[in-house]
Amino acid sequence: MGKKLTREQVEQILKLARSKGEVPDLREVNLAETDLSQLNLSLADLSGANLRRTNLHMTNLSAANLRLANLYEAGLAQADLSEANLRGADLRLTNLSQANLSEATLREADLSGSNLSEANLRLTNLSVTKLCETNLSRADLSGADLSASDVSAANLSMANLRLASLIGADLSGTNLSEAELRLANLRAATLRRSNLSRADLRAANLATVNLSEAVLHETILEGANLSKADLSDADLSAANLTAANLSAANLRGARLRGANLRDAKLNRANLYQADLNGANLREANLRQADLSEADLSQALLREARLDEASLRHANLSQANLSGANLHKTRYTHTTQWPEYFDPAQAGAILED
Repeated sequence: MGKKLTREQVEQILKLARSKGEVPDLREVNLAETDLSQLNLSLADLSGANLRRTNLHMTNLSAANLRLANLYEAGLAQADLSEANLRGADLRLTNLSQANLSEATLREADLSGSNLSEANLRLTNLSVTKLCETNLSRADLSGADLSASDVSAANLSMANLRLASLIGADLSGTNLSEAELRLANLRAATLRRSNLSRADLRAANLATVNLSEAVLHETILEGANLSKADLSDADLSAANLTAANLSAANLRGARLRGANLRDAKLNRANLYQADLNGANLREANLRQADLSEADLSQALLREARLDEASLRHANLSQANLSGANLHKTRYTHTTQWPEYFDPAQAGAILED
């Protein structure tokens, strides 16, 4: 690392390079704690530079090369970093609130603990990036690539993640309340104990996702793919799961009270001890599902498929089973049925 440069020296380097039509060469320079606010550093080569605690407020760094740069605790609020190369950069505890990072490359960068609230990260490459405990509230991450990134314990409340790729990302303990996640790809991601209350996940891909103990209260999951997902002990009360694919999903102990599961695919799902009180399961496919000890009281099961399902010790009191398919459905003496309903006549099989 060379000697520390002043703002005036940087301005001279920029002026000279641009007069020659060259890219400003600031590679590996020491600019730590320097005031570079509102400076035009677009297209500059700052790879490997030391910008630790540097003031870059409202600075133009569009298309700049900041690969492997040290930006620890730097001030980049409202800075323009669109199309910048920040691959492998150290951005820990950096203030990037309202910064423009659209189409920038942040692959393998470390943004742990940084403030990116209301930042523009549209189509940004954030794959294999550290974003743990980062504030991304109200940030625009539409179309961004966050695959295999560590986003644990981050704040993404009211963030826009429409069409974003989060394949294999770690989002455990993350706040995603009221976030926009329509058509997002979260396949094989970890969302254990995350908060997704009132988030919009319509048509999102959540196949094989870990959502155990997650909060999905009033979450919109209409048409979402949750096949083989782990939703054990998750709170899905009042969630909209209309036409969602939950085939072979683990919903053991899940709270689905008042949820809308109309036309949902729940074949081979594990719903052992699940709370489905008052849930709408009209025309749902529960074929071969395990509903042992589940609470289905007051549930709407009109025209639902329950053939070959297990209702051992389940509570179906006051449930609506009109037109439901109970062919070879297994139940026990302790299974509670609606008044005057004859399970044997409906084709169910009593087990000891």
